[in-house]
Formats: sequence, structure tokens, C-alpha cells
Amino acid sequence: MRAKGSMRKYLDVRRKVEKEIASGGKEEAIGRLIGKHREFLVIKILEALKREGIIRDFIAPGNLSYSDLERGIDVFVVKVGESKYHVIPLSVTGKAWAAKHMEKHPEIPVIEIGFKDKYDAIKEKVEKEIRQYI
Repeated sequence: MRAKGSMRKYLDVRRKVEKEIASGGKEEAIGRLIGKHREFLVIKILEALKREGIIRDFIAPGNLSYSDLERGIDVFVVKVGESKYHVIPLSVTGKAWAAKHMEKHPEIPVIEIGFKDKYDAIKEKVEKEIRQYI
């Protein structure tokens, strides 16, 4: 069975990215590890926000998922409003890629994490984006 439309495009992009990862050198591997570390920090912050009752839940679709590659979304946050649930897509990236991401996906809020940003500063950024989205 052949994939159609956007699914075919996604599969083509995924294959391309997988090839780049496989053929990437040490610098690319380090960059990917830094990116995973950023996402890990945001997941830990979201776990804390869930325990504190600030958000209801969150879903991290995973590396190379459709949401990640095609829409630039690293995590969905679920927050309960006064009369309905809100699902907030978020992207997590470094300062060097934030502008490019905002240009490509202007509708997706970006959590820009600097290499030296501390936990509390990152938590503020996450909370700010969640508040602004609703």
C-alpha cells in the first residue's frame, strides 16, 4: 500500500532525516543530544506543573513523529479552562534555531532554551507560553 498526500511527504522527510542522522558526524550527534536534553528539561517541568495542578497533562509525540517533523511540535500540553480543555502545542529549541522555527511554524509557540538557562528560567518560559496561548 502506498502512502498518499501529506503522509507520503512525511515519510519522505522522515527517511531524509534518518539518513542525515545516520551519516552525521560528531557535531551533529552532540547537537541532537543537546536538543534531547532541552526536551528532557521541559518534560520534567511539565511533570512538576502537572503535580502542582497548573496543567492537566501533556503528551510528547516523540522524535521523528509527524507532529515533530511536519508541524514542529515537541509536546502537547493539556490545560483545563473554565468551560473546556485546551490543547497547547509547544516547540522546544535553542536560540540558534528559534527564528527559523517561528518563520516555518508561526502558529506554534516556541520555548527557546539557551545552553546556560537554569531550571527556574525555563519553567518561567514554559508557564508564559501556556498562559499566552489560552
